[in-house]
Amino acid sequence: MDYLDFSKVIYTGDKQNNEPHGTGIMRFESGCTYRGGFKCGQFDGDGELEFPEGKLIGKWDNGRQLEYRIIFRDELEFQEGKWDYITPSDRRYYNEITNRVPVAASREKPNDFKNESEMRVKETK
Repeated sequence: MDYLDFSKVIYTGDKQNNEPHGTGIMRFESGCTYRGGFKCGQFDGDGELEFPEGKLIGKWDNGRQLEYRIIFRDELEFQEGKWDYITPSDRRYYNEITNRVPVAASREKPNDFKNESEMRVKETK
């Protein structure tokens, strides 16, 4: 029995000294999956970490991440310093900006909605 049995991680691929070493696929209990290179049980070289919201494509050196790209399920790619979505000045999601889903009415014309006190006045009449 090796350390992978205790960690609830499922690994298929190359091994050396009973550890992931070479190329393989590691599935975590959380549902995330890593496909790529390993060295002495750690991510090494090129790899792709897939998670429910998207994926991280990166390059590792003996477990230390050197480079990365994050791509969300809706194909939006995170670019540090160029992030224009869900900011204090614009609360819309990427799919709303690209018109893949309609913008919520409350974000389009907030003045069209009555506040609670105006609604109560109409109800009592």
